[in-house]
Amino acid sequence: MHGRLPEAAGGDEPDEPILGAWLEHQRHRRTEENLPPWKDNELSRALGSMWWNGQDGGRPPLPYH
Repeated sequence: MHGRLPEAAGGDEPDEPILGAWLEHQRHRRTEENLPPWKDNELSRALGSMWWNGQDGGRPPLPYH
């Protein structure tokens, strides 16, 4: 709606801090290679590379199985 991903620090919508914190957690899990490949792929499919790009050195999405 706002042309950006939710942020944990808040924003324009009441649920944004919750969604932003969840997304940050998923980025952290991906960086630690602790995110299941199916979840990585679904996030990449839904949000594109913008959900992780720049957070972990730009590791590309894992292949979908």
